[in-house]
Amino acid sequence: MKSGVLVIHFGDVAGYPPVLHAIPLIAAAGLPVQVLSCLSASDFAPKFPSDFPARLHFCKAMPSGWRKLLHWLVFIVKACNLALWQRPKWVYASDALALPAAQAARFFGASKFVYQEHDSPEATQGKQPWQRQLIARLRARVLKTADVVVMPNEDRLRIARRQVGPGRGEDLVIWNVAPLRELQDKRLDQLGKSLLVHFHGSMGPGRVPLALIDAIAKVPNTIFQFASYEFG
Repeated sequence: MKSGVLVIHFGDVAGYPPVLHAIPLIAAAGLPVQVLSCLSASDFAPKFPSDFPARLHFCKAMPSGWRKLLHWLVFIVKACNLALWQRPKWVYASDALALPAAQAARFFGASKFVYQEHDSPEATQGKQPWQRQLIARLRARVLKTADVVVMPNEDRLRIARRQVGPGRGEDLVIWNVAPLRELQDKRLDQLGKSLLVHFHGSMGPGRVPLALIDAIAKVPNTIFQFASYEFG
């Protein structure tokens, strides 16, 4: 019998706050969760919490150059193996580069599919022209065929549907926000009269310009806190 959710993420999930937030919510609903992710090569990579409610499966850290394509293919094969042996009821993907692996796992496991898009697709479709074209076509197919499509706001959902047309599944809008337990951390109670600026999302000049950093630095007793990640 099929059960549980297989989360597929082509990157280090530990450094991707939106997925880290989603997995405990899935587990709290009573669904066992398995995660296929990539290890980070950085010595400063974030770590999974000790009580993380999922079984973790890893590929090695992503190499550079032409070996990254081989690594991508190995990742897809590993996703298919997990789907065949674990038989998840749902496959969940939230980054564009994971779509080939997620679609393959969906096929081999005959699973339902959830696609949750956090970042704008232009930022996550790879660097090579052929890779961008492949991911763009696959994303369009997923938006039409996924059982559930989740977007971070109404505008993104309207744009997606204008691009590819209606889908056969359910459309949902779920904001990318930090959970209350992070904002109510005990350490924040010690801030006194300080101003806390909390940024949650992908870090880049389009979202966090240097002008914002300069402005924060000029405000007395201000703490800039962020939960972010980098694109590989």
